[in-house]
Amino acid sequence: MAIRLTSPTDEVREYQANTDQEGRYQVKAPIQLDEVGNWQAQFSFAGNQKLAPSQRPWTIKVEKGVAEFSLLSPAKADLGDSYPLQLALDPKLADQAVTLKVLQPDGQVINLSATTGAESTLEQSFKLELPGNWTVTASWAGDDYYQPLTQTFEINVVKRYGKVVMALAGSNPSRESEWDKFHGIAQLVHQTFVSRRFDAKEDIYFLSTAPNQTANADGQTTLQNLQFAINTWAGDKVNANVPLYLYLSSHNLADKFVIQEDVFLTPTQLDMWLDELPPETPITIIIEACYSGNFIGSALSAPNRTIITSASADQQAMITRTSSFSRQQQIARNTTVAEAFEKSLNWTERTPLHRSQRPQLDANGNGNANEKQDYRALGQQEYQLISRVCHWRPNLSPH
Repeated sequence: MAIRLTSPTDEVREYQANTDQEGRYQVKAPIQLDEVGNWQAQFSFAGNQKLAPSQRPWTIKVEKGVAEFSLLSPAKADLGDSYPLQLALDPKLADQAVTLKVLQPDGQVINLSATTGAESTLEQSFKLELPGNWTVTASWAGDDYYQPLTQTFEINVVKRYGKVVMALAGSNPSRESEWDKFHGIAQLVHQTFVSRRFDAKEDIYFLSTAPNQTANADGQTTLQNLQFAINTWAGDKVNANVPLYLYLSSHNLADKFVIQEDVFLTPTQLDMWLDELPPETPITIIIEACYSGNFIGSALSAPNRTIITSASADQQAMITRTSSFSRQQQIARNTTVAEAFEKSLNWTERTPLHRSQRPQLDANGNGNANEKQDYRALGQQEYQLISRVCHWRPNLSPH
């Protein structure tokens, strides 16, 4: 069999093939149809003693191949992240220019470009500054063998509620009555964070003096573990869009928060740890302890930090199994810090057993508590605190 191929540009290629016992034939050499258009094929049989010569024309239509992009980077990302866009082009072609149009949720467009590498992948990055659905439209002009390609991918950008570090210190099960009160309030705080959609495993790091007897505890309350929780566990997760909430409950000696017997956390030490977090990270510190107001006006007071203490610098904080200042500062919907703190402040003033505590709030970082500027600094910031009045009063224990 003689096979004659004529390309769309009239280039002629000829091939030979022999039939097998059943009359079938196959060209052993590869045939590459490397031009787009109509190829003309002529199949010729010279004939033999039994069969007459014959010819058969055939038209082969060759079109450009269809290319495709694949999204290699995650289709979901956190608000504030620098998104590492990575696409792969199929077929594998290096040095191909690709244009990128990134459509933000507000309708603004970011124009970018990239070039495929040796593995036919391309990379680009952009800042995710708005929550919602983003789209990335990638366009490739094609080449002699492949059609032009335009493909759109969606990226869901979510705003995280934040990260929570909790430390229950200063008491243990050997002090049964006291432990029941401290432990009960801390468990309630944990539960209410979870009820506001904080994930118990992913979003909350819970330290306790008795982790084996504390549900959802992640470790023992020590200075080392508390620093780990703030700087290592939360350090690479928080940013300007992912706030940190720090809840500390223990006894307090002036400006020394009791971690363990003869082991204390000072405002200066806590400030040093918090300084290691990404700049502009909103930080809210809630301290449930006697004389905890000493933490306001110290090195801890700074911009982007809200400090809430259950008592003033010269007053004790009282706690029962179901009633304390932090019991009032519960997580709920549509409540701002300012509203929640004011409700809790009013509650302590109305409740004889808690009246002398004088809770403190510093939100503008100037070290002066309960000023009008503190409420203004909070504005309408939606936050995890709400007033929930409790009326159970016996079995008091000073913090």
